Amino acid sequence: MFYAFGGRIPPGGTGADGPSARSSAAKPSLKEMMIRKETSADIQDIRSLNDLAFAGPVEATIINAIRDRCQDALSLVAVEGAQIN
Repeated sequence: MFYAFGGRIPPGGTGADGPSARSSAAKPSLKEMMIRKETSADIQDIRSLNDLAFAGPVEATIINAIRDRCQDALSLVAVEGAQIN
């Protein structure tokens, strides 16, 4: 297990843990996360997270291209509960 500061980004980027809800005075909380190798079941969640984080599909498209062309590439995900962060 690894520990990380910050909160997860829910779909839409809003809510109590979302970036739009944080103020400059907010203090990060300590959360337990597991770091593991991605699985094929993670691909859509990874794409959705990248689309949200980068406000568009360009980065997610690049990541998919790397995944398709570089079979030896290592891709890790941070998981809190059942959600990729």
